[in-house]
Amino acid sequence: METTTTVPTQIKSLRQRLNECPPFCLYYGAHYNSPRRPTLPELVKASGMSHRTFTRISQKGSWDGITVLRMQQFANACGVDLLNPQPLLDWLRSELQKPEPFKRFDACHNSRAKMVEHFNLAAAKAVMAKDRAASV
Repeated sequence: METTTTVPTQIKSLRQRLNECPPFCLYYGAHYNSPRRPTLPELVKASGMSHRTFTRISQKGSWDGITVLRMQQFANACGVDLLNPQPLLDWLRSELQKPEPFKRFDACHNSRAKMVEHFNLAAAKAVMAKDRAASV
């Protein structure tokens, strides 16, 4: 007697799961649970990557094209567990509902408004890329 196993269609690949919390989210939420947000040079140094590589990854809307080693270095520098991103995503959601989101960026960048604008742009790009992938 032959048994068949059906695989639920809701199972996501590892890449799909990781893309639920893309690099730009990690960058904006870097050390979200600490009183002080590290500066970009501090994050770059913690990652062990060049400034250019770290910055390029921080602007991406997905993990596509990024090696596992770079993912790990980036996530560790940002203080985020890629396999459990929900606390970060919850923090981002609550931060975006505040009257002045990302207020703590003023301390290290002094350009909160620009950071909010960039976050919204990166989020929009990520959503559009996800919609394009779903329509293919």
